[in-house]
Parts: sequence; C-alpha cells; structure tokens
Amino acid sequence: MIEIATPLLTVKELAQRLRVSEATAYILVKQGKIASYRIGGNRGAIRIRPEDVVAYLASAMQPASNAMPLTKPVRIQLKHMKLK
Repeated sequence: MIEIATPLLTVKELAQRLRVSEATAYILVKQGKIASYRIGGNRGAIRIRPEDVVAYLASAMQPASNAMPLTKPVRIQLKHMKLK
C-alpha cells in the first residue's frame, strides 16, 4: 500500500519547481523520465511525488567539466578582404 506523506504535485507545479515550461514537464512525464501517477484512468489527472522529482534530478546531474576556457578565434588576414 502506498502511503502519502507529502502532497502530490501537479504538472504545473512540477514545471514551476524545475523552472521549465509546462510542455517540457509533460514531455518528461510522458517519456517516463519522471515517475508519475494517473488519478482517474487514462485521461485522469497526472500527479508526481516530490521524491520522484529529486530522483530525476539526481539521475540528470551532469559532472563538472574541466574544459579549458574558450579563447578568441584567430583572425586570418586576407590581402583582398578586410575582416572586422
């Protein structure tokens, strides 16, 4: 049996928490990247547990990059053209 300790989130609330559009939130749910529940059948309301949002964020974390900072591109001087 599932016990509800915290209120479930709507897709709109999920989008606000992730600071993405509602369309992006729907895509994440539809693709199964964020676990969700359908309340009321196939066309029922979608609800998401806050713990599932945390799990998604943990799985989506990108490692810090040790890349070198970008440098300016080298300008090539052409005799017949002047580049600004």
